[in-house]
Amino acid sequence: PNPANTSVTISLKSNLSGNTNYTLYDLRGRVIVEKEDTTSMVRLNTENLVEGVYLLSIKNGNDKTTKKIIIKR
Repeated sequence: PNPANTSVTISLKSNLSGNTNYTLYDLRGRVIVEKEDTTSMVRLNTENLVEGVYLLSIKNGNDKTTKKIIIKR
């Protein structure tokens, strides 16, 4: 769900090529969480993050997208 509370689940299309990199940034551009995975569904733990807006960068091969994540308690 977005806004999220304790975790964010990302589900991608199934035709991935190799590893997918997930990077969560705060609005100052600081890296908060980095994860690399080969599956099409990943869960990021957000229970230690303060309320606010974050940016999630998802990169697989030449494909890259950025999504806004809202953490609310």
